[in-house]
Amino acid sequence: MGRSSDAPASARETEENGATLGNVEPAFSAGDSFHRVFESAPFGMALRGTAGDYREVNDVYARIFGRPAAEISGCPGGAFLHPDDAVSDKVIFQKLVTGQVDGFRIQRRVLRPGGEVRWVSVTLTALAGIPVLEMVEDVTEVRRSREEIREREAALTHATRLATLGEMAAGIAHEVNQPLAAIVNYANGSLRRLASAEADLESVKQALGYISREAMRASEIVRRLKRLSRREDGDRERVDLNAALRATADLLEAEFGDLRIEVSFDLAAEIPDVLIDLVQIEQVVLNLLRNAIEALRGWDGTRRITLSTAIDGERVRISVADTGPGLEPLLVDKVFDAFFTTKRTGLGMGLSISRTIVENHRGRLWVQPNSPTGAVFCMALPIFGEIL
Repeated sequence: MGRSSDAPASARETEENGATLGNVEPAFSAGDSFHRVFESAPFGMALRGTAGDYREVNDVYARIFGRPAAEISGCPGGAFLHPDDAVSDKVIFQKLVTGQVDGFRIQRRVLRPGGEVRWVSVTLTALAGIPVLEMVEDVTEVRRSREEIREREAALTHATRLATLGEMAAGIAHEVNQPLAAIVNYANGSLRRLASAEADLESVKQALGYISREAMRASEIVRRLKRLSRREDGDRERVDLNAALRATADLLEAEFGDLRIEVSFDLAAEIPDVLIDLVQIEQVVLNLLRNAIEALRGWDGTRRITLSTAIDGERVRISVADTGPGLEPLLVDKVFDAFFTTKRTGLGMGLSISRTIVENHRGRLWVQPNSPTGAVFCMALPIFGEIL
């Protein structure tokens, strides 16, 4: 056929589900041959009018909808669909019958008797004289299996995030203690000034400002930790990556100091906000930074970590580079494998989960050598949230 159009997300889901409907061509002619194919097809088939009304359905279609074929025939389009999907059904039919598109593929929710909801993969094709042929396959179990996989991935991601925070506990305590100690010092100084015979109110006001600033700093650290430790991942939102990188690096300031690691930033000046799950991407950056710290632990050469951002076509690239010993060539292809680790106490899940997170954002995560020594872990995320 000439023109065709898919509903973007649903079409993609149909292909991932392995549905066969999109590959079916109505290779039949009118009359008895057509009805033999119609009745014996292993998937649901329906003939629908220009208004979307049901003219005829086969037995498989009726079983998927949980209703007798006679009950469906003659009903208006969308009568047995979820209300949200019924609206899109009308829009699709308008495009089909007016010739704007020749076919459409989408996933919809069917409301069966008793309130049960089933997901179906639907292919709609405009044909002369019918005028619309609909082919349907139940994909509910496939979707449920995928949801179970997503749930397990989320649980593992959360467990790894908590393990990372546990390993950072000493440094985090130091980060929180710093502003708290400053608050105590400023408060004691203010009390001494107020108790003196000639209290300097201006200096007390200044000290109160410092107290407020340090309290906000401690509060921000706790807020970030709370966000990272929660079970649920957040909704995707437009995020200033440069600000997020600086905030994430702040959580490791104590570890940088203890190991005398210099941290530098090479951030693009006009980088666009990127649509991401901030908690998940922070987890990836934390993991890359902590891996860089481990690479520099005991290293006799220059100890430097550089965080960079740059625009790379339709993606934003984030790089975490260290000046340590680097990776042996044989390990480059293995570091992202589950359970592979070079640490004595590591689980080997950090980079594997990080790559899964980035790929779920339709991005890429890879490693390359740094010059003259070290390694660079690079993450590329689509600026517009998704690149097809």
